[in-house]
Amino acid sequence: MAPTGPRASKQEREPSGPRIRMRPPGPKSRAYFAQEAKLFGSRHAAHRKVPFVLARQYGSLLEDVDGNRYIDFSSAWGTNNLGNVHPEVLEVAQEYLGRFGVTCLGWPAHEPMFALARQLRRILPRLLRNVALELGGTSAVETTLKLMRASRGHRPNILGFLGNYQGYSYGAVGAGPVEASTSAEVFNLVNGFLHVPYAYCYRCPYRLTYPSCDLWCVDYIEEWVLRYLTTPDRIAGIIVEPVQGEAGTIVPPPGYLERLERLCRKHGWLFTVDEVQTGFGRCGSMFAFEQTGLQPDLVPLAKGLSGGLIPLGAVVGTDEAFQNGQPVGGTFAGNAAACAIAAKNIEILLRDRIPAHAARLGVVARRRLTELREAHRLIGDVRGTGLFWTLELVEPGKAKRPALKAIKRVFRGCVERGLFPLVDEGMPYALLRIQPPLTISQELFEEGLDLLDAALVAEERRR
Repeated sequence: MAPTGPRASKQEREPSGPRIRMRPPGPKSRAYFAQEAKLFGSRHAAHRKVPFVLARQYGSLLEDVDGNRYIDFSSAWGTNNLGNVHPEVLEVAQEYLGRFGVTCLGWPAHEPMFALARQLRRILPRLLRNVALELGGTSAVETTLKLMRASRGHRPNILGFLGNYQGYSYGAVGAGPVEASTSAEVFNLVNGFLHVPYAYCYRCPYRLTYPSCDLWCVDYIEEWVLRYLTTPDRIAGIIVEPVQGEAGTIVPPPGYLERLERLCRKHGWLFTVDEVQTGFGRCGSMFAFEQTGLQPDLVPLAKGLSGGLIPLGAVVGTDEAFQNGQPVGGTFAGNAAACAIAAKNIEILLRDRIPAHAARLGVVARRRLTELREAHRLIGDVRGTGLFWTLELVEPGKAKRPALKAIKRVFRGCVERGLFPLVDEGMPYALLRIQPPLTISQELFEEGLDLLDAALVAEERRR
């Protein structure tokens, strides 16, 4: 199956297409699952969510221990943008692990960190010229929070959004309350965070309709938060996802992010755009903020930065945002091999025009998923951009009641047909997410959408 966008590589010459030899979980997967509680504790139950154990992944495919093969619509939660185990990136990983092993950031400095910083300078706006290297997305957000407060005279408060996902550390959960079960354990122990609803138009918390709402969700900040909760001079800044990922690929309406940025400029707050999930081509441009002309002060990065091999995070920002330097990094942050991999990753993204390929497939996704919504009463909403999409399943009727049981069966139906999308059963809504590697061919992508269609048909026939 020849690729239609990125250049052919060893990845595409691997066996292509899904193959189900036996209904998952097969006997080898079941044997592993039988050991879970003894090895990982009684609460560990991967088999309840994913009915197979992974044996290997390559290109746009996954293979389980029983020999079943699946089209990958997850890309390791949006990390493997260049596909799973890209051969050129793997070659760099092997070379630089052999040369450096583990390095400790800045002690001493190493050549790959300079190469990566130059590559980041190449693809980012001129003002975002400072780089702090981290281990991953969560640590990048933690450093971002420190920089925000320090550069604003240690103002205590940071304004975040309900449904943001910034990680699972205490500070990151404080900034981004993605689910109540996690937030409930954190909010009594951390402070300095204020939260408002995101622009979730399909389920507007204010029961308004865009555009007649005139973006009341932004006006609410000034008219209510700054009136009753705090004064502007106690807020260091705003941290926002340009597209909310874990909340269900919520794409805000036109003008929303721009209004938030203007609010920051008005009150002297730092404007932080979290591109951990949306960056490096996922939304059809190198960074999502480019599509609306935003000029953020700070941008945490990770996931697609890493090339899919060694964890790496970073924070980029303006001179003003970095003016009061804070301790950053850690033992494994900015490892030499990880930096070399990330620099190669960026080189390939540019050379093969991967973001443009994602944008082209985004047009295909919008057309095909809109057709699915019209064909299936279960689909209440379709939203996304580039190769970052979500189907929200609801019970038939006008109440938008989440189809929580149906989505489990649809996900299982996808897997049994050879497709592996993302689904989070812990969310309050029934969300099925589609975010394949950005190198996936159009043929394989559309084959995956056909399998999704078949799973939806099967679910609706059983009703």
